[in-house]
Amino acid sequence: MAVLSLKAYAQVTADTLDLDPVTVSATRIETDLQKQPVLINIIDSAMVSRANGMDLGYTLQQFSNIYIRNNGPGAASVISQRGLSGAQTRVVWEGLPLNHQMLGVTDLSLIQSTMISAVAVSGGSSSSSFGSGIGGSVVLQTDTETGLVEAGQIAGSFGNFITHGKAGLRLGRWDFGLSASVQNNENDFLYYDVRSGTRENRSRGSFDNEQVMLQTKYRGDRLLLKTAVWYSSSNHEIAENIFSGPGQGTQFDESLRLASTLQFSGQKSSTEINVQGAVTTLDYVNPLIGVNSLSENREARLRLNHTYGLSDRIKVTATGIAGYTQTETNNYDRLRSRSWLSGGLKGVIQPGERLSLYPAIRIDSYSDFGTALSPGLGVNYQIMDEVLGLRFSVNRNFRAPTFNDLYWPNGGNEAVNAEYSMTYEAGLIHTTGNVFSIQNQLSVFLIDLDDGIRWLPEPNGQFIAQNVEEIRSQGVEWENTVSGSIGKLDISWQQLLSYTYAYYSKARFAADAAEGNQLPYVPKWQWKGSLNMQFQQVSVFMNNRMNSLRYTTEQEDPNFAADGYWVSDIGASYLIPFRDLMIRIGFRVNNIFDERYDIVRFYPMPLRNGMATINLKYKL
Repeated sequence: MAVLSLKAYAQVTADTLDLDPVTVSATRIETDLQKQPVLINIIDSAMVSRANGMDLGYTLQQFSNIYIRNNGPGAASVISQRGLSGAQTRVVWEGLPLNHQMLGVTDLSLIQSTMISAVAVSGGSSSSSFGSGIGGSVVLQTDTETGLVEAGQIAGSFGNFITHGKAGLRLGRWDFGLSASVQNNENDFLYYDVRSGTRENRSRGSFDNEQVMLQTKYRGDRLLLKTAVWYSSSNHEIAENIFSGPGQGTQFDESLRLASTLQFSGQKSSTEINVQGAVTTLDYVNPLIGVNSLSENREARLRLNHTYGLSDRIKVTATGIAGYTQTETNNYDRLRSRSWLSGGLKGVIQPGERLSLYPAIRIDSYSDFGTALSPGLGVNYQIMDEVLGLRFSVNRNFRAPTFNDLYWPNGGNEAVNAEYSMTYEAGLIHTTGNVFSIQNQLSVFLIDLDDGIRWLPEPNGQFIAQNVEEIRSQGVEWENTVSGSIGKLDISWQQLLSYTYAYYSKARFAADAAEGNQLPYVPKWQWKGSLNMQFQQVSVFMNNRMNSLRYTTEQEDPNFAADGYWVSDIGASYLIPFRDLMIRIGFRVNNIFDERYDIVRFYPMPLRNGMATINLKYKL
């Protein structure tokens, strides 16, 4: 499985704990960041802690090159990576994809940042690594620190209260972890109403969320056994756009997920068995428009990995996967299901000290639409070992149609095929520094997507899922991180800059006016900057993010464009150590400059708002 090892540190010396290395998998290539073939954004535990009180969507929006489409607090938060849709990006936890079987997307608003320990984001990861997915991957880590009990309370503007806690215990070779979070948020937030030119309070946006995760791990001499169970439940009102009134929609989401891994290690080989399962419920009710959609999805997966070192320079991994999923909903005419088998090979080949090759091939056979072949090759050449690396990758990827694409009444099309793409990426990674550690990652990418699924009207006016889209996405991404100390002052800085030109490369029908135009809601430019400073017990941070104008129509009509925006958040905290107890009190102010903006047009985002936090950590 995979691979990036990072050392996790707390924010000040008095708050430091000895932790196990944090392992984050982003490409399933077992090597460090310097020798990966694609750009990877690592969101470590320190960054996650600065998103305390926010959901996973905010964490990704701030600390990665991903753009998040957000309908406002309490509403859906969906990924757009390299111009592609949320259904085309794979979100993975412990090897288990979190993408919804019917919709294809992952609603990031349902995941509290307090439940996450680290995240790895890669727009260049391939279907040979994670299966169905064209727009890259987001891989979540949810480890609990051992020898520690933690509890926290967050109180924010507009009736937002979050209670969270973690506990980790080590008994001999066994580790036990428990994490929990409870949120109650009225979400009657203050926004600027473009119709009246006045400040108003948003109504019908309440959001209640409960999550709990139990983890166990056993470490033998050559055996590793770990299991995680994650339960989540959310109940929220669905706010409409400001022209539609308060609305009447409500949504209930519930999930129970299990991931268990058994690994045997030998001198030259290792074998891993993964068992995964999930039951997810999504009920959406809106009496105003006569919708009463109830659904339950069930999924089970078995994955086998065997890795063998043919020599010191060649390692091969064989993978086999069997999966089954079914959906029971009042929207379909009957119970719908899908089964699939996957087999693949990937290698790590090092012909010399500086050159690394990563060939891979995978075949997926689905019961409902057929077979997909996903070959790929990654290359990394260390121009200066551990200092300057050149990398390149090329992959053929696919995305399986969702159940709604296939079976939705009056629109689903059982003849629809998978989407396919060719993805190319090339770049540099440079690491240097003595007093300050400096790292730069630069990548250029090109994605050519064929047979893209789009719902288009038939002559009778009915919308039908069809393989009609050809999309090209090309751009540049840059990440710069700096960290170091000046005396007792610790400083860390991250900035990310991206340019994305994603457009319809071929007309979908006669006189298609969208050909060559930027895809709706895809900003061409994004910039994020995050500064964190620590002096003894005091920590302060400032997060900034900028997005350029986004067209909301396929014709690039400027009269219907969402304006660009710049938003800044600040925060500070103070640590009070008392023997083995550490007390941290803090605050944060979001949208400090009171920016008037929306991410999705006419779904306004909050004006200036804040929250206070208190966190207790007790070292056992």
